[in-house]
Amino acid sequence: MRKILALAIFFIFGQFPQTAFPQDVQFVWSGAVTTQSAKVKAKLIADSTEARLAVSDSPDLSSPAYSSWDTSITTENNRIVSFDISGLLSNTQYYYGIEVGGAVDTLFVGRFHTFPAGISSFTFAFGSCAQTGSNHAVFLTIESLNPLFFIHLGDMHYQNIAVNDVNLFRQAFETVHGAANQSRLYRNVAIAYMWDDHDYGPNNSDSTAPGKMAARLTYQNTFLIIRCPQEPAMCRFIMLLRLAG
Repeated sequence: MRKILALAIFFIFGQFPQTAFPQDVQFVWSGAVTTQSAKVKAKLIADSTEARLAVSDSPDLSSPAYSSWDTSITTENNRIVSFDISGLLSNTQYYYGIEVGGAVDTLFVGRFHTFPAGISSFTFAFGSCAQTGSNHAVFLTIESLNPLFFIHLGDMHYQNIAVNDVNLFRQAFETVHGAANQSRLYRNVAIAYMWDDHDYGPNNSDSTAPGKMAARLTYQNTFLIIRCPQEPAMCRFIMLLRLAG
């Protein structure tokens, strides 16, 4: 009886944000991380839904900071809402959730780690070319290593789309996020992504690919992009690594 009473008091007076039920989020992931900021995108289940991002340094999302609001509109953004959060501390583990209708969907709480400032030691992971929608255990192994970020080297799917149909490209990426192990990795480790030929169209696709416009629009809508300081512009991001022998 004492344990039951204590549990009841905890839920009444605890600091958890109000949680959502049933599920509001289809998938969510983070990226474009810096020393003080990050970006999160999520696909919501319902159309015309207003949402915002809650970010905290506590796993229970207590005392969160909030992003601005965004709205899922099927005809405009494929129900993918985008959030930027800034003013964070460097080299800090953060946890995040999507608040819909005043409640956070706790089934899809993720995490990211802001970059350290200056020279530091860290672990990152990279890989590519999994089968479309693979649910291999290797994705959980990567997550368990707790890398600072995951570099996806391209070919997130192998649908070989040869027509200019944005819905086919969207479905390909949603199939990937529908695989529990992949989705968990991308939710809990910030991603840096560069697309390859199969993301763009059939094998060995180049600028002549018939679906290049649909591929680009899907990429801009779905992926987490570090914006150039002044657009339009070409940016080059260089990371210098010193490997211990």
